Amino acid sequence: MAVGRLLRFDEARGYGFIRPQGGGVDVFMHANDFEGPREALVPGTMVEFEFEEGDRGLRAVAAHAVAEPPAGADEAPQPLRTETKPQASQVVQSQPQSQPRVHGSEPLSLSEFMREVTDKLIVGAPTATGMQIAQIRKCFGDVARSHGWVLD
Repeated sequence: MAVGRLLRFDEARGYGFIRPQGGGVDVFMHANDFEGPREALVPGTMVEFEFEEGDRGLRAVAAHAVAEPPAGADEAPQPLRTETKPQASQVVQSQPQSQPRVHGSEPLSLSEFMREVTDKLIVGAPTATGMQIAQIRKCFGDVARSHGWVLD
């Protein structure tokens, strides 16, 4: 199982996206694949999920909300429901949101740059699939590295 945060959820359309804690491509999640109350589907909610490769990219299945670990804890989050679930094997502490940069300030790290590119693509191109976003991110990352815009 993987762990991530719900990045956004469109109640009217019944779907949203999860940003995995270990990084990588955001994962599509349909409301029907969420095992819990719809009230829990708010941005920032930590979820545990399995995923599969769909025809349009990665898709979360068997997703459910999990409790936040205490600050500084290295252990995996615990399910909010009473069933026993296996621990996620790839839990990574979440990174704080990056602060806006002023032109001329130090370059972003590659991960900060990629996070910003992903956020802009999700808002600016909401119909892009996870696979398309991953391909675009790679191209932007290559350009940013070649121009020295990011720190490796």
